[in-house]
Amino acid sequence: MQRPIDLREPEDPRNGPVIFRQHLLAEGYTDQAIARMNRTGVLHRLRGGAYVSAETWKALDDVGRYGLRCRAVLGQAKAPVVLSHVSALPEYDAPTWGFDLDDVHVTRTDGIRGRRAPGVQHHVGTLRPADVLRVNGVPAVTPARAALDTVTLGCSEASLVVMNDVVHRGLATPEELRDSTSRCTRGPG
Repeated sequence: MQRPIDLREPEDPRNGPVIFRQHLLAEGYTDQAIARMNRTGVLHRLRGGAYVSAETWKALDDVGRYGLRCRAVLGQAKAPVVLSHVSALPEYDAPTWGFDLDDVHVTRTDGIRGRRAPGVQHHVGTLRPADVLRVNGVPAVTPARAALDTVTLGCSEASLVVMNDVVHRGLATPEELRDSTSRCTRGPG
């Protein structure tokens, strides 16, 4: 993994923090207390066992909220995974226009077959260490790899928007896109 990249201020609400059930239980909260905090608007449930403060949730747009759900999936993953495909885009502030933000997409780094779980699509692919960065505190594929991965999920128009954005903002070069393309020859799409 290459050096960490922080593209946001630490207090940016898109950074979370995600609060997990096991941590709340360790602090002495009961499941009933957690449910009450969720019901009364102190917490907002991101997914089963993962919460964020309601204040943080209200401060975000749909893409920021999706990014927090992605972080929740990373925090609960039982296998080594990185954000990939459209799920890596919010960490780079890349456009998600034209993509379905219902499922979180992660790529397994252990080479074991991908699977589908509720709200999560696990992908398997060849990731070199240079394909993964620590961005805003979370592991994600590089902008070039994320842009190419989006081709397998959306229409060509939406994928072209992402590719143009990452090149225009200097997050990836056309050469990096070509290099990544030559290594992404297997898999659906």
